[in-house]
Amino acid sequence: MGKVVILILKYALILAIFCGAAGLLLSAAHDLTEPHKVRNQEKQKIAGQKLLFPGAVKIDGAEVYTAGGQLAGYLLPITVRGYSSDIEMLVGLDTEYQIRGLQVLSQAETPGLGTRVADKSFAAQLRGSPAQNLRLRKDGGAVDGITGATITSRAVIDGIRQEVRNFQKSKGVK
Repeated sequence: MGKVVILILKYALILAIFCGAAGLLLSAAHDLTEPHKVRNQEKQKIAGQKLLFPGAVKIDGAEVYTAGGQLAGYLLPITVRGYSSDIEMLVGLDTEYQIRGLQVLSQAETPGLGTRVADKSFAAQLRGSPAQNLRLRKDGGAVDGITGATITSRAVIDGIRQEVRNFQKSKGVK
């Protein structure tokens, strides 16, 4: 019986050493790649800003200005919970709070279904719409949701509408 206990302890110690080493390697890999991840996210955000406001020269908080110092609109970073992941996006608004565009920065939704929220065809439906009235067609609105991805579509649309309302309240707009 004593040999069995020693053998179990020996295997447990070996397993603990391997698990510890694997944990250290994973931690080191994370630490090495994190700066690159952050830098890539920032590049993606800047590319999204340029896509939504091509002539913008200055972004001050959410406000976007042209070269002449005129307010061009607002740029809101929005994160919503989709069906299976957080969806990070930028929403461009004109000065009347109508949607200029939508740029999805990151998402990990169901491939072929929820991932289509990042398609240009989905974003094109939103262009020119008053953000505070945004709704899916199923909910009495004008936006066609993605077939098979209603939860994701609704999360994006409801998230945009709610964040724009919150932003308008912070600006004193009813």
